[in-house]
Amino acid sequence: MRARAIFLSAVLGLAALLSPAPATASNLMEWNEVAMKAAGTARQSPTMNTRTMAMVHTAMFDAINAAQPKFQAFKFSGTAPPNASADAASATAAHAVLMKLLTLPSIRTARPLDA
Repeated sequence: MRARAIFLSAVLGLAALLSPAPATASNLMEWNEVAMKAAGTARQSPTMNTRTMAMVHTAMFDAINAAQPKFQAFKFSGTAPPNASADAASATAAHAVLMKLLTLPSIRTARPLDA
C-alpha cells in the first residue's frame, strides 16, 4: 500500500513538472494595462476603446486556449507546439492586435513582450 502511494505521488509529481505552466493573471493584467494606455494615447472614443479591448482579450483567450486547450476557440483554430508558454502566447496575441489597430511607438516597444 505504501509503495503504491509513493509511486502515485511520483507519477503525479512528474506530470506536474512536465505540464506547461498556466497563464498568469499578472501577465493578462499587464497587457490589459498596456492596451488601456495605448487606447487612451490614441484618443479612441469609448466605442472604439471597447472594441479594441474586446479584440485584445479575445486574441489572448484564443492564444492561451491554443497553448492549453480547454474551451472552444472564438476565432483561432490552430494548435500551439507542445509545452508552449501560455504567457508568451497571450502577450504575443495582445501585441499583434494592438500593432494592427494602433500605430503608436509605445506599442512597438511594449515592455511586457520583452519578458
